[in-house]
Amino acid sequence: VWLLCILYVLQEAPESAIRKQMRDMCTVKSNMKESRLNRFIRILKLCSMTFQEFTNTKYLQSMAPWLVQESFNTISAASIVLVDECYELMSQNPYEQTKMIERT
Repeated sequence: VWLLCILYVLQEAPESAIRKQMRDMCTVKSNMKESRLNRFIRILKLCSMTFQEFTNTKYLQSMAPWLVQESFNTISAASIVLVDECYELMSQNPYEQTKMIERT
């Protein structure tokens, strides 16, 4: 249920608010081992893997196919905004690049 809530917020929130939150996630605080961005990437990956399971025919019979498609569209749009907002900051931080590659 919480994955659907995340997708709902990503879909319905104003894009400017999402972009601001993603920029804030790109910063690594001194007391954190990793940026919040890496955690968010893991959540998007979990969403994607979960909704891939819904493409199984036994789920599609009891679930509206448009919901699965809309979920993938939302994950894709969030990924595009993420790259758009954080590429410049993350490309200057080799440690964070390595962590993103390892986790995704």
